[in-house]
Amino acid sequence: MGAAVSVRGYRDADAPALVRLAAEMAAAVDEPPPALTPALLAAATDPADSWCAILVATLDDAAVGFAVTCRRFEAHMARRSLWLADLHVAGEARRRGVATALMAAVGRAALAEGCALVAWDLWTKNSRARAFYDRIGARVDGELLVVSAAAGALATLA
Repeated sequence: MGAAVSVRGYRDADAPALVRLAAEMAAAVDEPPPALTPALLAAATDPADSWCAILVATLDDAAVGFAVTCRRFEAHMARRSLWLADLHVAGEARRRGVATALMAAVGRAALAEGCALVAWDLWTKNSRARAFYDRIGARVDGELLVVSAAAGALATLA
């Protein structure tokens, strides 16, 4: 029997593991290594002005996965939701219930924040993640597209 998965909130001591896991995630989705540092993580999670919340999954006290969430509010629906910005499990820890434990913790966090919905984007080439999300009951919203634009380009609009 393998070690039990544990999920807890991010701690500053997790920074080196999160930097490594984020780099692994970037490589898995054909992105360059992120410029993530412990200082950036500290700033992003600073309780005085937090940009996100991070959950850390551990096996045998080693960080093997993480989920990053951000709060959202949609005025036209008068609805709070949680945005799952990143979810990653180290290659060696996959198929051990880590992603399921992280998603359950994200669901509990959403409910605690008064959210009925968790939303996220998914790289179209990530068939393994798509299969996982299908297994846990997530569905693709065929009516919405994820759209992005560079902040600098938007700032220069007339």
